[in-house]
Formats: sequence, structure tokens, C-alpha cells
Amino acid sequence: MLQRELVSNKDVIEIDKIWQSFYSGEFGLPPLDSQTLYHTVIEDREKVVGFGQIRATAESIMVIDQSLTMREKIQIVRLILEKQLEGMIVKDITECHAFAQNPRFARMLVKHFGYQPTIGESVVLKI
Repeated sequence: MLQRELVSNKDVIEIDKIWQSFYSGEFGLPPLDSQTLYHTVIEDREKVVGFGQIRATAESIMVIDQSLTMREKIQIVRLILEKQLEGMIVKDITECHAFAQNPRFARMLVKHFGYQPTIGESVVLKI
């Protein structure tokens, strides 16, 4: 097997065929855009058999005084998100993750602030 750079539209077509056959019901094929940091194609006997990509992932981090009332905390979240959205637009970031430790906080982000639940389990590779 050979590991190489993505070099042609033919590669993209072959990667899309693999995705359509095995993954289309699980996740969307990520675009090759400004958030792509690295990608690689795996080829075996001149056939594309795999593809990998590293994308920049934006993460929303919020530190909020928990002694405040719920109303005050929601107001703080609203103000934080307002600025975060401005930053996302300026930096051309199309999605931002929040890794909530508190399930109630996660539900609030989904219900009131436009966040969407993710599918699958989040894992991290540290080097």
C-alpha cells in the first residue's frame, strides 16, 4: 500500500464512492476547504482504498460564575456566544464545538442557542 497526497479530481471521485458505499448514513464527507490542515490518500494497486483528513476544530469554552441565578447565567452565555459568532464569521469558521461536562448545560445550548447534538463518541489524540 502507498500513502500519498490527494492529487486529482479522480481521487475525490474515488473517495466519494467509498463514502457513499460505507459511510453516507453515518456522517457527511467533509469538504476540502480552509479548515483542512492535512489529508492523505491510501492507494493499493493503483486503486484508492482509504482517505484521512485533519481539520481545524473550533471549540467554545465558557467559564461562568455558578453562584449566579439561572437568568444571569443565560444572559452571560448569550453575550459570550454573540462575540464567538462574530469571531467565527471573521475567521471563516463554519462550526464550533462545545464539550459540555454538565448534561443540563448541553441541553440548554441545544434548546436555546442553536447548538446541535453530535453523533458518535468524542475521543482525542494527544501527542
